[in-house]
Amino acid sequence: YTIILDSIFGLAVFTALEEIKPIATINLRTDHIASIEPGARALCEASCDAVRGDVAYVSGRLAAEATGDLLATGAGAFMVGTKGPMKGMRL
Repeated sequence: YTIILDSIFGLAVFTALEEIKPIATINLRTDHIASIEPGARALCEASCDAVRGDVAYVSGRLAAEATGDLLATGAGAFMVGTKGPMKGMRL
């Protein structure tokens, strides 16, 4: 569930910014609550709770589409305005 939450949380950050800037996940906490059957659909909702300086704070939840059962909750922080690796830089 973490990759789903991370992706949707990132989109929530973009909606809270006045202009699109690069972002990077600083930390992400995922609390797994229940499993879902393979192939079943899930819905994720997220909100950007605050942007303070160059850090955005996000929280949300993942639920089974068919039943509404809660699958996971999460909260994270994202750096706003990050720069990618410089050309020629080795990671």
